Amino acid sequence: MNLLEHTRTSEPISADPDHGQPPLRVVHISATTGGVANAAKRLHLGLREIGVESRFLTSKESAAPEAHIGTVPQARGALRYADKASRLAASKLGFTGLTHVSSLFWRFDGVQVVHFHGAASNWFNLRALRNLNQSHALVWTMHDKNLATGACGYPEMWEDCQRWQTGCGNCPKARHAGWLIDSSAQTFRAKQRIFSEITMGIAAPNRWMYDFVAASPITRDQFLRRIPYGVDTHTFQPHPMAEARRALGLPPEGKLLLSVASRLDEPRKGLQYYPPLLRKLRELYPDVGLVLVGGQLPDAMQSELSAILPTYALGRMNDLTQLAMAYSAADLFVITSIMDNFPNVVLESLACGTPAVGFDVGGIPDMITPDETGALAPVGDTNTMAQEIARLLESPLWLAEARRNACRQYALKDFSLDVQARRYLDFYRHLMARTKTN
Repeated sequence: MNLLEHTRTSEPISADPDHGQPPLRVVHISATTGGVANAAKRLHLGLREIGVESRFLTSKESAAPEAHIGTVPQARGALRYADKASRLAASKLGFTGLTHVSSLFWRFDGVQVVHFHGAASNWFNLRALRNLNQSHALVWTMHDKNLATGACGYPEMWEDCQRWQTGCGNCPKARHAGWLIDSSAQTFRAKQRIFSEITMGIAAPNRWMYDFVAASPITRDQFLRRIPYGVDTHTFQPHPMAEARRALGLPPEGKLLLSVASRLDEPRKGLQYYPPLLRKLRELYPDVGLVLVGGQLPDAMQSELSAILPTYALGRMNDLTQLAMAYSAADLFVITSIMDNFPNVVLESLACGTPAVGFDVGGIPDMITPDETGALAPVGDTNTMAQEIARLLESPLWLAEARRNACRQYALKDFSLDVQARRYLDFYRHLMARTKTN
C-alpha cells in the first residue's frame, strides 16, 4: 500500500511538543562537513530548542565540543580491516551503500528515532536498516537522490538518466567512475528488497524531491512527507546595508550581487554561467559588482570575471555573523546551480532580507517566488537571468525595501528552525504511532 502524506504547513502544533509525554530521544546520523551536515545540525539544534533529547553523530571525529555531538560507533579490531576492504570494493565495483561491515552491528539503546541525513557507502550499509527498524522508528532526509537509485545522487547530471524508473543498469556514472562492473541494477534490486522489509519515514525538502521519492520503485511505498529545511533566523538576520559593506570593505555605492558556495568551482553549481551572465548584465546595467564568498576560484576564472565587472573575492567565511553581513551587503543573491536540492544559501539570503535570483531547477522554485522574493530563469538561460537581475536592480527604493521585508517574513514563517523542528516532531510521532515504536 502506498502511504503518501504531505506536511500541512497551516496545521497548528501544540506549544507542548510532547503533549505531556516523556521527552523524545532522537539520534541523527550525518556526514561531518558540507551542506548536508549543516542542514542536519540545524535541525538537531532546533529539536533541542523545543525539548527533544537529540544527539548528532557524524561519520568521523569532529572538533565540536558539545556533549550532544559525537561520532557513529567506530569499528575496532578485525572490523576495521573489513571496513577498509569494503571501501575498496565499493570504489571498484559500485554496490553503493551495501558493502560496509561494522555498521551492521550498530546499536542505539534508549533511542526511539534514528534519523539519517544521507550515509556514504564508505561508512554505512543499508542492510543495517533491517536490524535498526526492529527497535527504532527510522527517518531519512533526502539531501540527494542516492537512496532511491542504483548508483547516483543526481541522475540529471548523468545524461539526464531515467533508468532509475525501471531498475537502473547500463549506468553512465558507472562508466565514468571506471567501475570494473556495472553494479547499478544489482544495487537497485538489493535496495528494493531491503525497503520491502522495513518501514521508514522519508522526508523530502521540496516538491521536486517529493515527486521523485513518490515515483521511485525503491521508496514510493514508505511514509513520505515534504518538510523544508530550516535556517537560524537569529544568526541570519538583516543588517543595515551601509554598515555591512563598511565591515567587509566593500564599496559603499553602487549595486552588488552576491554568490556563496563552499566550492565555487563545482560543475553542478554552474559557475560556468557567470561569464556570459555578467557580460549580458554589463550591457543592461553596468553599475554593478560581484561579491564571491567561498572556495578560491581558479586564477583564470577570477581574472575573466574581474575583466567583465568589478569582482570582490572575500574567501571562506566560517563566522556566520560575518556571512550574514555579506548577504546584507548585497542587493541581490545570485545562484546559478544547474542542479540543487534545497540550497541552504538561498534560505540564508532570504533570512537576511536579500532577494535571490536563480535557475528554475530542483528545490530553488520552492524558495524563490518571482517578484516577491526574487526571480527565476530557465536553466542555462543567462540572457533571461541577466534581464531579471537588471529589472530587480532598477526597482524604486520603496519596492526594493518591500521585497527585502517580504524575504525576511517568508523565512520567519516557513523556514525558521522552530517551524522545521515542530514539523519533524509531528512526523516522528506519526511514525511511532504507525510502527508501534515507543
